[in-house]
Amino acid sequence: MKESITSLRWYFGLVGVVYILVSGLVVVLLGRSNSLNLLHYSSVASMIVTIIFALGFIYFATALPKYIASGKIHFVQKFLIINFAVGVLLIFWRYAETGSLAYSNLVISALLTWYLYANIKRLSKSQG
Repeated sequence: MKESITSLRWYFGLVGVVYILVSGLVVVLLGRSNSLNLLHYSSVASMIVTIIFALGFIYFATALPKYIASGKIHFVQKFLIINFAVGVLLIFWRYAETGSLAYSNLVISALLTWYLYANIKRLSKSQG
């Protein structure tokens, strides 16, 4: 499916909002539990990282046309690659703590990163 700039902007914006909602849910769940056992370093670290990447997705949702028009898509592509790499590191960190590896998360993250990367590259070529 060929995405347009508008549809990619919507995607980036929705991902940012979902990331923020997930982080908010984690805060609520940690706040409601009376046990500090849920407050692992990986939970706090992944929540902070998620919020940072959420803000990045929201930023690129608003600035994507500017980056595509100027041909500076490498910033967006690097952001996607870094987001994927950090996500993989967090998955393996959770694996080290729990012993359970989320293969589906790895595959879905890789496919979505590739899809967005390819569509941004295609849109940049068609605009330039």
